[in-house]
Amino acid sequence: MGSRRNGAPGALVWLERHGVDFTAVLALAGLAMACALAWPWGRRLPRGPLLALACAGTLLVPYGLLTALLALTGDGGGAAAPITGWVAPAGVGAFLGIGTALGVGAWSRLRLRRRAGVRGS
Repeated sequence: MGSRRNGAPGALVWLERHGVDFTAVLALAGLAMACALAWPWGRRLPRGPLLALACAGTLLVPYGLLTALLALTGDGGGAAAPITGWVAPAGVGAFLGIGTALGVGAWSRLRLRRRAGVRGS
């Protein structure tokens, strides 16, 4: 088990032992957060932490762009293996998609709150 050998936290070791990649768990968390920003049931969640996490999730956009750049140039940046095959489009699509969705959702939620505040005054 690579995670245990590398000193990963117990939760990551448990996920690896059960055949689950932690990035898949994080992608599902990002999807759930984007849904919470877009759907009415998400308005019952605490606004501050939800927006803070969504804004942090927008950092996936530059990460996706960097992944695309590395895939196009063929330079792994000193990585053991270059980014090839289906990994590049899947990674770029996931990072850009989730990061953009979180950014748009956070912006929309902020505007919704401001609009409601103006009408309520």
